[in-house]
Amino acid sequence: MILKKLTLPSLLLFVSFNLKAQHFFQDNNGLWGVKSAVGQVLVAGKYEGFIPPVFLEGLAEVRINGKHGFVDTAGKEKVPLKYDGAHFFSDGLAAVKLNGKWGFVDKTGKVIIPLKYEAADNFKNGKVKVMLNEKFIYIDKTGKEVEPN
Repeated sequence: MILKKLTLPSLLLFVSFNLKAQHFFQDNNGLWGVKSAVGQVLVAGKYEGFIPPVFLEGLAEVRINGKHGFVDTAGKEKVPLKYDGAHFFSDGLAAVKLNGKWGFVDKTGKVIIPLKYEAADNFKNGKVKVMLNEKFIYIDKTGKEVEPN
């Protein structure tokens, strides 16, 4: 048996990691939640979906009644479920869409870059590609236009 070969510190690390592991589940009503590896419900099955079904930067995008927001691994709503669309967090910001316009929020739900873009990608290395007035440009994390390289 493999556990016989593990030292006590290794065993504790193994158990600790597996207790914190998260598994997405769908309940009998077709709603999604998250359980620990030992079956403890971490996030109740109340969401239409986790998009994608993974926590990135500690948050997962969720949807209820067609509205998007973000929850943490404890199920606490961090970004209100009020947006028409969203992209996952990258570089500490997530693109969110409301009334046809995209902007960016931080992990507390505060709008950092106003919702004024026709399209938005995910941040990478401190910049992101967005569309403004039918033209693609790159902006930094303050919303200032920057060079693509």
